[in-house]
Amino acid sequence: MGDRRLLGELLVEAGLVLREDLEAALAEQRLRGGRLCYQLMRLGKVTPGSLFVFLQDHFGIIAPDLLEILRREPLLDLIPARLAHFYQMVPLRREGDRLLLALAYVDNPSLIPAVEELTGLKVEPVICPPGLIQESLARFFATDDEPGVVRRVLEDSLLVLSDPAKDIFPLTLEVLKESASPVIWLRSLVAEGIKRRCREILLEPVEDGLKVSFRQREGGDSLRLLPGALQTGLGLVLEDLSKMAARGRTVPREGRFRLRHGERRLGILVTSLPSLNGDAYHLRIVEERIRKESLEEMLEDYPQARAGLESSVAARKGILFLAMPEGHCRDQILAALIQAVRWQAGRCIFLAGPHSLPVPGMDARVLEEIRPHALLDSIEAAIEDRPDLLAVHAIETREEAEALFDAGEKRLVVTGVRRADAFEALEWIHQLGLLPQVKEGRLCGILGARMVERICEHCRRRYDLLEEFPNLMAEPSGGGLYFANTGCRACRGAGVVDLEPAFEFLPGDPAIWERLTRPSLPGGIRREGTRSGVKTLYAGVLARAAAGEVDVREPLRLLQLEGRTAG
Repeated sequence: MGDRRLLGELLVEAGLVLREDLEAALAEQRLRGGRLCYQLMRLGKVTPGSLFVFLQDHFGIIAPDLLEILRREPLLDLIPARLAHFYQMVPLRREGDRLLLALAYVDNPSLIPAVEELTGLKVEPVICPPGLIQESLARFFATDDEPGVVRRVLEDSLLVLSDPAKDIFPLTLEVLKESASPVIWLRSLVAEGIKRRCREILLEPVEDGLKVSFRQREGGDSLRLLPGALQTGLGLVLEDLSKMAARGRTVPREGRFRLRHGERRLGILVTSLPSLNGDAYHLRIVEERIRKESLEEMLEDYPQARAGLESSVAARKGILFLAMPEGHCRDQILAALIQAVRWQAGRCIFLAGPHSLPVPGMDARVLEEIRPHALLDSIEAAIEDRPDLLAVHAIETREEAEALFDAGEKRLVVTGVRRADAFEALEWIHQLGLLPQVKEGRLCGILGARMVERICEHCRRRYDLLEEFPNLMAEPSGGGLYFANTGCRACRGAGVVDLEPAFEFLPGDPAIWERLTRPSLPGGIRREGTRSGVKTLYAGVLARAAAGEVDVREPLRLLQLEGRTAG
């Protein structure tokens, strides 16, 4: 009980719970067993968000043995990977007839009994930050996704609507069989909505089936009745893709995923509300629009990233990475970055992908061929032509990265990399064993970026950030009001979401990298990066939210998924 009393005292001192709330949870713990954080969340005495921030700060101190298991050796043979991902749970350790189960949320009352029936063990839940759970799921619990579905642990999922190169296309609803997978049904429903020029689709269970309403902008609905047996499967797919299951059962439940339709990038905003015959799902299809075009405009609100970037490329040698996740307009940001750094260069070669945007004045070589080493061969051929600037749409392998580091000895190299942010790209470079090249001064730096939603002046509502997250900042600056969009005819109702890119810059300074790549960093590399003077994405986006320019849910998404170390 010593550790638990200490944990309770820490929670009271942090202002997360009242003394009487702690006593109630301890009494429930004595009566029913289980862990203190689990009982506090089950009784509704602490908000999940603030508890996650607290746990991210203290989890390694409170439960170092469980943290080590979560990161290195969870139990892999007790729970199917798909269930583990859907319910955000990781089996930690078996102790006789007991199973320690890491969970992010406790508001599904049937989950624990179901896991007990599945495993034949008595489950003891352990509340963990979502970022740690998702990191473990990504590393140890591989899933076989259907073609055209891209699930990212810390990012929005992507549904490919059509891709002829991969033989992915939507079928018409008339030819679909009831036995077809829910993903195929969802793809066809969305395609039908786009064909009808609808921006909203409502899936509502009724007594005699599943009613689908395709809502027209001009008013009026086109209705269709599908077999009721599709309700469960479609609901599970929508909640999985939009990550509703990872956000708890708030009402209404909200989530989002991204849609790729040829070269178009669309967003799908999903809302779920209970109805008489089960959960109804409202899908809103929106165009993602970036108002800023040049890199200078994009960086004007991120002066530290701009200054770091400008100084890093001044020597016109070395490699500069752009780290962005899938579905965040990486091609557009990369094109703006290349255009910004090429102005001093002579000959410029761009090894472009099939969806890359054109960059004026570049010798663009589109890589259409899909075969092993195709990109590596193209890099070697480009180097033989001795360009002053070499740009590559994206790299994935150690061999490609090593070739570009070598190319950076005599020229400036710019390349994209599919990583969530600059720090994840740092970890990737470290894992590839390329730190010697960094220490030799061949790295200009890593520009991390992601798209965030701007505030709509017509439908914004106040959001009390510190009421939900009392431990978010030790000394709240009071620097502004926070707002979130509710959606109106000027934004989501018009089928548009206004986005802007957020940035962080991690310089290639070998001294900084020496600090960031030390083993067992207390608090993680993002916190160490902050100590080293790097303004992270989370800090930058939170400042934009405090200025009333960005939806406050964007930094909270970073906070809850990546943890307190995001800032």
